[in-house]
Amino acid sequence: MKRKTAASVKGTVYLTGAGPGNPSLLTVRARELIASSRNIVHDALIGDGVLALFPPGARVYNAGKRSGRHIMTQDRINNLLLSISDSGESVLRLKGGDPFIFGRGAEEAEFLIAHGVNVEVVPGVSSATAGPELAGIPLTKRGLSDRVLIISARGPGGAEIRWNGIYAERQTAVFMMGLSMAAEISKGLIGEGAPARTPVAMIFDASLPGQRTVITDLEGLGRTRRRYAGGGPALIVVGPAVSGLMGGGGEKHEDGSA
Repeated sequence: MKRKTAASVKGTVYLTGAGPGNPSLLTVRARELIASSRNIVHDALIGDGVLALFPPGARVYNAGKRSGRHIMTQDRINNLLLSISDSGESVLRLKGGDPFIFGRGAEEAEFLIAHGVNVEVVPGVSSATAGPELAGIPLTKRGLSDRVLIISARGPGGAEIRWNGIYAERQTAVFMMGLSMAAEISKGLIGEGAPARTPVAMIFDASLPGQRTVITDLEGLGRTRRRYAGGGPALIVVGPAVSGLMGGGGEKHEDGSA
């Protein structure tokens, strides 16, 4: 039997959610891994407060991907994680929110497992739930919403949303990365039978000190989006539960077009 040498032992990849941006919403496990990691590969949605927690001696790789601006391709990220692991060292793969909610975490895990790498998944607080809750919007509320739909405003390769059957009464829909698709969201949901006056919240910079919420309705969503273009990352929350706004984290702006 061939004996394994230290160099032949692969390191572990910790596929970890960093939450919506505010370091106070990191899990205990994520904080432990950040403090102890020698190799950190992070995406573009990691907040400055979380970046400030990185150990001074860590090797840090920015693998951020914004719309149309990719520092690294997904193939390069996969191979970077594999290369570090093959060297016998572990690596913290830090993703905004939760790694398995539109973070391509499943793709990275599949690639690494196929190459014999041990992967530990560390769940994180997703902005899809944190953003509305911090804005005082209940995703479910008896009598108003009994289901939640979390959807990416863009599919693979920029594919558009398939609207057929996407609307339901008493549903809260959370569109992630949806600001540029606001007009299409309005048109698509109204075309599926959603009332034009269905309440809509646009939540900017969820969990961060500058979080703000703009309230409009489906009919006014496209116009409102143009008014706030360039306002930073935003969630679009649609449904009757938006009317259950209870106050909380973030200044509220009532848009006059609603």
